[in-house]
Amino acid sequence: MEENLKMGDVVCSKNGRFKGVYFVVTRMEDGYAYVANGKHRKSDNPKKKKLKHLQADIGHSEHIAHKLEAGEKVTNAEMRITLQKYEQ
Repeated sequence: MEENLKMGDVVCSKNGRFKGVYFVVTRMEDGYAYVANGKHRKSDNPKKKKLKHLQADIGHSEHIAHKLEAGEKVTNAEMRITLQKYEQ
């Protein structure tokens, strides 16, 4: 399940300091996901998380995925707005 993560996916941290916090996957690399949420972790400094520490299949943001694939910068405000509906 976690191996199918891709940029723009919404995930929830299962372990660590940010347990229960929602993030957006900004990139995948060597079995790790780099995640940010625009609040605790800014888009220019994503958190490196092991895939086993992330709960997947929560949601996906096509808008953010498209911007990341095009090499455009995703703002912290865009991440916060995207994650609002999941944090209720």
